[in-house]
Amino acid sequence: MAEKQTDTSTTLKTTLTDLQSELSTLNRVSHRLALTDAGPALEKVLNLLLPRLLSRIGKNDDAKTSNRSNKRKAPSSPLTLSSSASVSELSALHDQINAMHESIHKKLIEMLTHTMKRVREDRNCQLPCVAILELLLPEEHRQQQQSETVEPNGLVVTANPFTINLSLAFLTLGVNRSSPSACSDLLPGLLTFLACLLLEGLPQKEGSFYSDNCVGISHILDASRKMRFDQTCHLILRCLE
Repeated sequence: MAEKQTDTSTTLKTTLTDLQSELSTLNRVSHRLALTDAGPALEKVLNLLLPRLLSRIGKNDDAKTSNRSNKRKAPSSPLTLSSSASVSELSALHDQINAMHESIHKKLIEMLTHTMKRVREDRNCQLPCVAILELLLPEEHRQQQQSETVEPNGLVVTANPFTINLSLAFLTLGVNRSSPSACSDLLPGLLTFLACLLLEGLPQKEGSFYSDNCVGISHILDASRKMRFDQTCHLILRCLE
C-alpha cells in the first residue's frame, strides 16, 4: 500500500512539473506570437503553431478530466495513521495538477482568441486548413485512408469538443479566403467528418456498426452537435461553390 502510494506520488509530481514547464513554454510562445508582424511572418508561424494549439487544448481538457477521475478513485480512508499523510499529499497533488490544467486552458484560450482577432484583421492571411481538418478525423480513418480502404467502424468522432468547436471556427474563417483548389482538397475530409457526426451515438452491433438501417439523429437532439453539423454543412457548401 505504502509503496503504491509512493509510486503514485512520484508520478503525480512528475506530471505537475511537466505541466509547469508547459505553461512557461506557452507564456514564451504567446509573447513571441504577440510580437510577430502581420503578413507572411504571421502566416508562417500559424502554419505550425495553430494546429498544435487546437490539438493541445483538447488533450489538456482530456487530461484534466482523467486527473479528476483518478482523484475520485484514490482511497480516501487510510488504513493506518502513517498512510494518512500520503493520502492527503496525493489529494493535494491532484488539486495542484487540476489548477495547472486550468491555467494552461486559460492561456490556450487567450492565445487562440488573440490569433482569431489578428487573422480577422489580416484578410490576406491564409490558415493551415488541411492540418486543422485532420485534427477532427479519427486516427483509424487516417490509417485506413493510406491503404485506400475505409471501414464504417472507423467513422467515430474522437476529438475533444474544445478541439472540434475551435477548429470549425478557424476552418470557417480559413475556407472563406481559400482558393478553389484548396477548397477541393478539403472536401473529402469534410465529408468524412460529416459522416462521423451522422453516425455519432449509434449503438454498435457485433459484426456491424449499425443497430438498424437508420442514420443517427444525435446532431438534431443535442444543441452543440447540431451546431457542429450545421457548421460542417456550411463548410461543405462553401467548398462546392
